[in-house]
Amino acid sequence: MARRFLLLFVALFALTLPAVGLAQSKPVAAVAAKAHVAGEPLFVEWGGSWWKASVITTLPDGRTVIHYTGWGEDYDEIAKPKRIRTELANAVTPSPGEAVFVEWKGSWWPAKVLKVSKGAYRIHYDGYGPEWDEDVVPARLTRLSPPEG
Repeated sequence: MARRFLLLFVALFALTLPAVGLAQSKPVAAVAAKAHVAGEPLFVEWGGSWWKASVITTLPDGRTVIHYTGWGEDYDEIAKPKRIRTELANAVTPSPGEAVFVEWKGSWWPAKVLKVSKGAYRIHYDGYGPEWDEDVVPARLTRLSPPEG
């Protein structure tokens, strides 16, 4: 709990820097990010893959304080909009060539559907060789929104 308060204090202090003249002299463009509500589920990019998280709070500058699902509060952090995505409804079956995200060992990786057959999807992970292609069940696939920032 103390970590969460420290994180919020640091975030709020960072917002006051322009007011006390400690910020860089370059103007900062306004961020047009979605305001998220506390508890809302998200996916956050960290280390090249996407991790399930939830919103703690949204800061006035568009950044979001997040908690990674299944991890301790020591891992809570402030994420910029470009690292945040939300899950899209999976009402339509993915088709060949479609971009999806595939769960692998707890994180989600961008991939493309190569083939659909009998309740499984042949996928190719973006940026990896064909030796990593695999057949996955629908429960391991999701669609994520475009980056927010």
